[in-house]
Amino acid sequence: MERIALRVENATKAFGALLAVDEVSLSIAEGEKHAILGPNGSGKTTLFNVITGDLPLTSGKVFLYDHEISSLSAYRRIRSGIRRTYQNTLLFGGLTVFENLFLAVKGVQPDRYSLRSVTSSSPAAEEVGRIAAMLRIDGFLSEPVADLSHGNQKLVEIGMALAGEAKVILLDEPVAGLSHEDRALIPKVLSNLPRNITLVMIEHDMNVALQFADFVTVLHNGKAIRERLTVDQVKNDRYIQELYVGGQRAHA
Repeated sequence: MERIALRVENATKAFGALLAVDEVSLSIAEGEKHAILGPNGSGKTTLFNVITGDLPLTSGKVFLYDHEISSLSAYRRIRSGIRRTYQNTLLFGGLTVFENLFLAVKGVQPDRYSLRSVTSSSPAAEEVGRIAAMLRIDGFLSEPVADLSHGNQKLVEIGMALAGEAKVILLDEPVAGLSHEDRALIPKVLSNLPRNITLVMIEHDMNVALQFADFVTVLHNGKAIRERLTVDQVKNDRYIQELYVGGQRAHA
């Protein structure tokens, strides 16, 4: 039986008279890759912010599996298994790849304040190695993240989101500003993540999003105007094409 990993019921976020998110509902299955499309100002990032607790809901509910998390603080939602990345990569630039990943791993563990020295055989260090190998950045563990390409920096950030028992990861424009080569790399790496991890992506490049997604929701003016479409349905929906890409159809 299909398990629902992330459920959003009538999520609304108002800033005064402005409804940035207007009664949006989502139901995303465990292991699903779900893309959220929409033009600038449609409410995509605000929706992520209310799901993660970066902003409080005006009304509505958020569930992680069967547990309502609407009232939890952002850090408690992280420890429950919801993670996210941001449009601008947030890393400790003066630290190595290993150190960035290690801090993320330790940050969700009960002994995160322990002062014991780190050994290569410690469970946290082993998890760092596992995450780095999964994302194909294990060859860069000793390098400062500031010296990496933007694409590899983005993979480090995704690795930090994977730390601990990640259940749902929200990816806010993961290929924005990347080179052509890195734009092709990110979706390929994401497709190889364990299938029990649920991925939700905001992406302005429709072709990248459709290569990634199992299903698509389209937002416009804070409302979900299309819900749970297949990739083929998006490609053949003239209104979405005109709204999102000015009438230029996404590539098959």
